[in-house]
Amino acid sequence: MRGRAGIPTSVVFHQEADAFRFVKAVEAAVEQLVRMPNMGAARELRNPSLKGLRFWPLTGFDEFLIFYLVEGDTVRVTRILARQARR
Repeated sequence: MRGRAGIPTSVVFHQEADAFRFVKAVEAAVEQLVRMPNMGAARELRNPSLKGLRFWPLTGFDEFLIFYLVEGDTVRVTRILARQARR
């Protein structure tokens, strides 16, 4: 399954309202990233195709991070991932 941006989706919500709230939070976060693309923390990775990868927490769903690249005037969301549980 793929979301609107062509991103694979596999999040399961037990309440339909939570699913709609998640989608709205993603849309709002992406709109904010488009306005201020460099606000996310940068990651240094060995893979050259991921140079400049940034991440931003998803408001209201703190366990999720949005990973994205800034390419000129385009913000490309690469993944939305759940944080690993801390032990």
